[in-house]
Amino acid sequence: GWLSYRSTSDFISAQKWVTHTYEVISQLETTLALVIETDTEQRGYLLTRDSKYLAVRQAVVARIPDQLQQLQQLTADNPTQQQALKQLQELTQKQISLTDDRIATFQKSGLSAALTKEPMEKTELAMNEVRALTEQMRSTETKLQVERIEQARTIARRTEIVVIAGSTLAVIIGLTAVFLVRRDLRLRALAESKLHQNEERFRSMIAAVKDYS
Repeated sequence: GWLSYRSTSDFISAQKWVTHTYEVISQLETTLALVIETDTEQRGYLLTRDSKYLAVRQAVVARIPDQLQQLQQLTADNPTQQQALKQLQELTQKQISLTDDRIATFQKSGLSAALTKEPMEKTELAMNEVRALTEQMRSTETKLQVERIEQARTIARRTEIVVIAGSTLAVIIGLTAVFLVRRDLRLRALAESKLHQNEERFRSMIAAVKDYS
C-alpha cells in the first residue's frame, strides 16, 4: 500500500545519494590527477626541451575548468564543499600560473634559472596545498558516504519489514475473505435446505388435507 510505496521511494532516494557521494569522490580524484599531470608535463619539458610535453600539458589544463564546474554542480547541496571548492579553484589556478612562470623562465633564461630554489619551492608548496585541500574535501565526502550507506541500510531494513508486514496482512485479509465467503455459502445452503424441507412439509400437509376431504 501507500506505506510500502513510501518506504521503497525513500530507499531509492537514499541509494541515489550514496551513488552521488561516490561520484563526487571520483571527480575529486580526477581533478587532483589532472593538476598533478600539469606539473609532471611541465617537469618533462624542462628536462627534455621536448615541446610534446607542453602540448599534453596544454590539453590537460584545458580540461580542468570543466572538471571544477562538474564538482560545483555535484556539491551544490553542500555549502561547506562549495566554499572549499572556491579555494580549490584558486589554488589550482595558482599552481598552474606558477608552473607557467617556470616554463617562461626556462625559455628565457635556461634550465638553471627555472630550477632555482625559490620557484621550485613555490610550485611545490602550491601543489601540496592542492593535494591537502582535495584530501580534506574527499574526507568530508567519505564521512557523508558512511552516513548515507548506513541510512540506506536502515531504510532497506524498514522497507523489508513493511513489505513483509503488508504481504502478511494481505494474506490474512485474503484468508478472512475466503472464510467469510465459505461461511456465507454454508449459511445460504442451510437456509435453502430448511426452505426446501418446509416446502415439502407444506406440500405433505396439503396432500393430507385433500385425502381427508
